[in-house]
Amino acid sequence: SLAIPCYFARSQPISGGLTNSYQDPSKMGVDRWLAMLAAWRLVQSEVIVVDAGTALTIDLIDRDGCHSGGYILPGRKLILESLTGSTERVRYEGVPDPSIAPGVTTAECVEHGSWLSLLSAIRSIVADCCRRSGRAPRVVLTGGDAPSLMRLAGESDWQLKEELVLDGLALALADGEAQG
Repeated sequence: SLAIPCYFARSQPISGGLTNSYQDPSKMGVDRWLAMLAAWRLVQSEVIVVDAGTALTIDLIDRDGCHSGGYILPGRKLILESLTGSTERVRYEGVPDPSIAPGVTTAECVEHGSWLSLLSAIRSIVADCCRRSGRAPRVVLTGGDAPSLMRLAGESDWQLKEELVLDGLALALADGEAQG
């Protein structure tokens, strides 16, 4: 038999200059923590970390590296499933290209609405951070829907990092935080 060591990453109270806001860090999903760890290492300043997958997670890190909280919302797939699975009249075929333009078919109304929902949540949080601190935070996006959100947002200062969670895992392993 092969004796291959297996390591498990866990959310930490503090790591690499990043401080977790959770009283019990073990309650935070490790993907969120790893994404924040990588984004903080990348930016080293106020940053909003967006992971657009099954869920849309949005986490805020202040300029001192303190996680100041976050949001977990349904991702695009869950939004679509809730509409098509919970209503009898929302049915359509075909998937239009990602857009936030008002739809002129049921498919466009539902699909474009799902993109608008995600993008509006992110923009609202960015605007709130700007109002509070007087400056725009950096925004780093990851996850399956992140490339489309980047295109729709059209924000030149937002950054797409498709491997953010894996980058964070590499940092956690290098810092000796993963446990066997």
